[in-house]
Amino acid sequence: IDIRTNTLKNTPAVLLETLEQEGAQARISKVVPDAIELMHVDHAVTDQPSFQMGKFYIQNRASQLAAYIAQPQPGELIMDLCCGIGGKSTHLAEKSQDQATIFAVDSYAHKLQLLLENCARLGLHSIHTICADIAKGLPDYIEKADRVILDAPCSGWGVLNRRADIRWRQDAKQLGDLKKIKKTLFHQAAAFVKPGGMLLYITCTLRTEENEANVWTFLQEHPEFQTESFTDAISFFPLSEEDRKMAREGMLTILPGIYGTDGMFYTKLRKEA
Repeated sequence: IDIRTNTLKNTPAVLLETLEQEGAQARISKVVPDAIELMHVDHAVTDQPSFQMGKFYIQNRASQLAAYIAQPQPGELIMDLCCGIGGKSTHLAEKSQDQATIFAVDSYAHKLQLLLENCARLGLHSIHTICADIAKGLPDYIEKADRVILDAPCSGWGVLNRRADIRWRQDAKQLGDLKKIKKTLFHQAAAFVKPGGMLLYITCTLRTEENEANVWTFLQEHPEFQTESFTDAISFFPLSEEDRKMAREGMLTILPGIYGTDGMFYTKLRKEA
């Protein structure tokens, strides 16, 4: 199990020592700076005293890359769309020293409640929740955000290792509907980005139809956006030469079989000033 150090409360080295004192077997990740890999615990991870004190968050290493690629800064207005229970939202808050204004948006109120509970546990105050369907728009936020993160609903083919049920619950119609939903959400997300701002599009699938093809269509319809390199932002991650070239061009697919993580897709886009 991968966990993410809450760097506002401790360092990976201090957290590792704490976990070992609690009886866990763990090691600091060699590929993501604040990540720790848990090999063994005697009970549920959420029962660890260090978890309950907000010293870490459970999050796969591939997913942790999002905040590094986004590069949030103190004082910025940031929108995290389809935020779920807040894995990326809370990491964005930590990376901006809890000094940005982060609007976490999701259409499911129970997920936002869990996000607020995570914020309380982690000691974060910069996240504000909005329960809304972004497909219908949020007119008050048009061109207001310095950074927008869209973790779009997807087929989830990158996480089949721990969501085996996915392979039995999808059909061609569902996959087609997902493509349409993504296009709508992508278009709405773009509207929130202010001139000169950044849009980070993320999925946890490996399907070209939901990833590269969707981005190419978006760029044709939104010429004010261009892809932006993010190799420097994740220089610590051991990308293959081919993948490093892709990241330089603003798109990257993390394949589980190569990196031993979840499968993820990232595209970083910049809106012209």
